Amino acid sequence: MANPLPAKSKLLGQSLKWLRETSKETLAEAAGAVEIDDKTLARFENGQELPSEDLLELLFSHFNVDENQALRLRRLAGYDDASGDMQLVKMPVVLLGVDQRVVYTDGVHIEVNPAGVTVTFSQGHDPFMPVSRVGMSVEQAKSVLHTLEQALLRAKYLAGPKALPPTSDN
Repeated sequence: MANPLPAKSKLLGQSLKWLRETSKETLAEAAGAVEIDDKTLARFENGQELPSEDLLELLFSHFNVDENQALRLRRLAGYDDASGDMQLVKMPVVLLGVDQRVVYTDGVHIEVNPAGVTVTFSQGHDPFMPVSRVGMSVEQAKSVLHTLEQALLRAKYLAGPKALPPTSDN
């Protein structure tokens, strides 16, 4: 009997491509949103390779895939046992340690797409030497911009003690 993986992989790839195109994203934008190479996403979309289960979940989250469609696509990828009565949905868990160090940077590159905003801080003006990358929704970016403006205004006008100009005795 022939291996059904190529046919399922092709169907999954077509579905991922449809999700990306429906979101009006380029291959590079969608790949960047889940932090993979665009060539890797192209292999997924062409049915040449299956994404890992965790990466598939990230793609579902990025494209706001509903549970029914996600379950169907998980089955295509072979990650759910269709014979079981109880389906466990695996949610990706990300644990980040808080790093208290301050890294100073003098370069910034900002990308905006329908999925949100990615800010890449770099040393020098070389965007290929990133120090940090931060992703957020457009709404959160607006909030960050407002907070930054407020902080800069406070620093400018409330930086030192207010003093009267010196008097001149004539």
